[in-house]
Amino acid sequence: MQSNQIQYKIIRSNIKNLYLQIKDGNVIVKSPKRFSDEEIETIVRKKQKWINKSLQKSLQKREKQEPYTQEEFIQIIEENVKEETFEKIYGKVISNFINQTDQLVNEKIEKYEPRNIQVIK
Repeated sequence: MQSNQIQYKIIRSNIKNLYLQIKDGNVIVKSPKRFSDEEIETIVRKKQKWINKSLQKSLQKREKQEPYTQEEFIQIIEENVKEETFEKIYGKVISNFINQTDQLVNEKIEKYEPRNIQVIK
C-alpha cells in the first residue's frame, strides 16, 4: 500500500490494536482484520511524521552497522590475507570437526558394540 509517498505492508491478524513497525527500512502495519484499508491509510497519514523520523533513524543505524557490504568485505579480506593463512585457519577448523566427529562415532560404536558374547546351546 502507499500513503502520500509512504509505502507500507499490511499484515492482518486476530489482534486488538494496530501497530506500526519500522523493520529493515520498511514500514509494516500490523492490523486487526476488522480495519478497512481506508482506516489504515488514515492512521498511517496521521503518523507520517513519526514514520519519516523512524525511517531516518533506521537508515542511520544501518549505515553505522554496515560500513562494508558483504562483497566489499570479502574483497578486502581476499586482497589482504595470504592464501596460506586461509588454509591454516580452515584446515584447523575442518581437522577439529573431523576429529570430534570421529570421537563421537567411536564412542557410540563402543557403547553398542557387542562384547564377549557367549552362545550357549
